Amino acid sequence: MDSIAFHNESMIEDEYIDIYWDEFPIGAEFDTRQIPGKWRHSRSGNFHCMVFDSPDKRMRSLPVPHDLQRFANESGNGWQFPEFAIAALFIDSERQRIALLASTQSAWISLLHLVAPTAPAVDPETILDPQQSVSLPVLAVSVQIRNFAFPWQAWHLQATPMAKDLFNELEHVAKSRAVLNEYLDARELSLRFDLDARCKRMDVDASVVVELAKVIENMGRRAEIPDDMFDITTIDGDFVLPGLEPLAAREYEFLSLPLEESELFAVDAVAAFPSFEVLTNGSQNIGETDLLENLEDLFYAFFDEIDTIPLVMMNYLFLLLLHRGRQWTPVRTFAIEVLKLLFPYLKEIGDDDADVFATRFSEFVYRKLRTHAVVEVKERPSADQKFWGTYEVRPTQFFLTLVQKL
Repeated sequence: MDSIAFHNESMIEDEYIDIYWDEFPIGAEFDTRQIPGKWRHSRSGNFHCMVFDSPDKRMRSLPVPHDLQRFANESGNGWQFPEFAIAALFIDSERQRIALLASTQSAWISLLHLVAPTAPAVDPETILDPQQSVSLPVLAVSVQIRNFAFPWQAWHLQATPMAKDLFNELEHVAKSRAVLNEYLDARELSLRFDLDARCKRMDVDASVVVELAKVIENMGRRAEIPDDMFDITTIDGDFVLPGLEPLAAREYEFLSLPLEESELFAVDAVAAFPSFEVLTNGSQNIGETDLLENLEDLFYAFFDEIDTIPLVMMNYLFLLLLHRGRQWTPVRTFAIEVLKLLFPYLKEIGDDDADVFATRFSEFVYRKLRTHAVVEVKERPSADQKFWGTYEVRPTQFFLTLVQKL
């Protein structure tokens, strides 16, 4: 979530970040399984939290509603949620209520349309504007007011750990962005500003604010960098992958092949599937026959459905994971190695900010690859570790059973 701080004026792509919230009644027949898309689930008693992960086949096959057409990306897929946007559902089966949370307008409208068929009270034609809409600056001020009554207060009290993390990250993003803006304004206007004191009051890491400011300054120097090189913020740590041999010429040709046609790996979905079910506790609702396609879809979603590059990144990352085996490795190390390979292609599509890519990659590994049992984390990372990709991962036994280097 801290990656949102890269966007000037608190934006994701072309949309302002606002916290959209509303709740509606549901009937006893309400069934979350009827809601399209892939979701992460957590439950506690009568409380159920669902966080949107990625589109599934059913969701992709649905016609895009007219009020989402203006958000459609270059591939025409209006259902693709913006990168870093939050979309979540909270269900209280005892009170028979559902609450919707989104962090951009397109994510909010998408949520309405996904939920509407199973909840008659949710009518996208009449409630495109939620009862509650809070901007990040307003949220940053509100969290400083003791006992401030947020619209989601009652839900937060009974929320699962995953749901509470979601609320806490939203607050952390708002506070971080507010302090960063104050810090940048003070530097530009040569004003005195006690960053440490301000960060202590806001419960924000001052070193992260300083590093973010450096990243923003780096953005102004990107035009001076040669086309075949990328500039990435230097942080403390060793992010070199030792003993990595360059790919053979024929291996480069194989990077764009899907897993079922792989010339790089021996793939055994049948043998690997039982451990996938154990590690995910069956929460992904993925069958043995569509396991490979679902893993590939994660990378397509990362690149907004662009052809070829998603499979190149997937296959190369899989090679890197196999190279490291069961050794713990910082995610940033993998991000830098992937950038070395993909940067020329990323420049062609205008995705040439290495810092943003590294943060997106870190979020992708934690939110997608971890929840799909491709990697496991050494310990739960902080928001700052996820932002910089300094937390450590290693491939799971499921992954090592699924793919083996030829």
